[in-house]
Amino acid sequence: MNNLKIGHVDLDTSHPQSWIPILRELGHEIVGVYDGGTVYPKGYAKEFAEKNNIPQVF
Repeated sequence: MNNLKIGHVDLDTSHPQSWIPILRELGHEIVGVYDGGTVYPKGYAKEFAEKNNIPQVF
């Protein structure tokens, strides 16, 4: 399988923090994150990205 560049969309679904180490172990790169703000407050996506070493927030 080829390595993928992945963007995480909507942080309130599917336990996103749990998927990050799995995806990275498989050789994929998490390049960005977006959260629509339905569950978490404004700014949460930036905090999430910083905590998980994700370079871009949309």
